[in-house]
Amino acid sequence: MKRMGRRLALLAAAAAVLAALGTVPLAAPGPEGQADRFVGFHVAFGARQTPYDDGSWTEYGSQTLDTGRFGALSFPRSVLFGVYDAERGRYDFPGLEGRNCFLYQSVEENGDLVNSSSVELAHPNMAYKSTDQGEEETISGTVYFRAGEEERFVTLYRVYQTEDGRLYLDGSGNSYGGAGGMTVTEHWQQSVTENGETHSTSFSVEVSLQDVQPLQTVTVTQYGGSDEPLAACVLDGSRAEESISLLPQTQWVLVAERDEDGGVKRTVYDLAPEGGPLMHTAWFLDEAGLGRPVFLTIGVQAEGRV
Repeated sequence: MKRMGRRLALLAAAAAVLAALGTVPLAAPGPEGQADRFVGFHVAFGARQTPYDDGSWTEYGSQTLDTGRFGALSFPRSVLFGVYDAERGRYDFPGLEGRNCFLYQSVEENGDLVNSSSVELAHPNMAYKSTDQGEEETISGTVYFRAGEEERFVTLYRVYQTEDGRLYLDGSGNSYGGAGGMTVTEHWQQSVTENGETHSTSFSVEVSLQDVQPLQTVTVTQYGGSDEPLAACVLDGSRAEESISLLPQTQWVLVAERDEDGGVKRTVYDLAPEGGPLMHTAWFLDEAGLGRPVFLTIGVQAEGRV
């Protein structure tokens, strides 16, 4: 284990040098065998961390890294298996806090194999397409993170699934620092030929990285038919959900999101005569520096509104 620790320390040192360039390519060994498939990312923010020796990581197969002039190094592969939290309905990776963005296979009580998603990013989207040649699946989401943080990175750790259904990450993936405004895409495909016909299964995951200034407050103001302000509500993002009642005479609503630098983003909602609640999502940042949604339900339209 001392030799393994020394090799891992050398890899960490090399990654630290590359980190200064903005994008950090981590060691990217392939999964062990054809049965282990890439299913997406576990997204973490902050200093890149891969604590192989914290007791949660276990040996699983081996991997070889080509160092160029120093030749190839082969050593046991350490992985971090995900632990399913039934109460929260999500997978945790012990000691590595982050958000999930993956599409994995699970077995129902009747034995059916189904696809299950865990997309905890902003603006999640999933798409499925079936053709005569096979199936294509895509998941995507957006990561909001604090702008201007030095030596802080968004790391997209690759997540794999074993043949027997376990999820794990092996520390491979890329770290991105500096400004956002980019989209990271990774693709996996497998083809099987039977009786002269080829059937393929493909999967793509897309993560958009956007740096933002943290929101300070969100102000919801109701206006009457003569554009006079009727009521205002100031929210600080301390609660994940907020419900705001509308006055009968309210005709339109202004949502103003103010960031820590004083910038304001304004969204106007006109109320339709048939009514219905307005839905708005404001993105604050959590303690880890990643985007945290606050869902606003802006009242059910009151009867008798004029």
